[in-house]
Amino acid sequence: TVKFMGYAAEEVGLRGSNAIAQAHRAANARVVAVLQFDMTNYRSSTPVDMRLITDYSNVHLQNFLLALFDTYLAPRGLVRGTDTCGYACSDHASWTAAGYPAGYFFEAGSSGGGYFPFIHTGNDTLANMSNSAQNSGKFAMLGLAFLGEAAKTSQLNTFP
Repeated sequence: TVKFMGYAAEEVGLRGSNAIAQAHRAANARVVAVLQFDMTNYRSSTPVDMRLITDYSNVHLQNFLLALFDTYLAPRGLVRGTDTCGYACSDHASWTAAGYPAGYFFEAGSSGGGYFPFIHTGNDTLANMSNSAQNSGKFAMLGLAFLGEAAKTSQLNTFP
């Protein structure tokens, strides 16, 4: 079973994702892997296309995600980087806290790793991103690679 989830109340303490992850834990649900995408469409003049967030996530799944990127996206000329939040900055952290392997790729932002300048404002619109969602396409490609390759794994934490 594959589930696509959107969460509410991320900005006020990961409430939505925490409720769902804890409900899965309480039901003793088997979750093989969780891939979180948050903020996927901003990119300025950085050579990096997307960044793997390395804290509050599963190291085995991180290695799996990096291998997926190198196999499926790097040959297309895409470049990856890494970053740390220093805190539970997105919904992947709720799944990690519940004991499930979770990983998180994030938009590249600016060369200093900066966010979209209009994040969480009334100007956080597609119009302020050149009226294009093209940058998000690479995340869709990674998501499809993740779906296909993770489906071959039936055990928790068994990613190569």
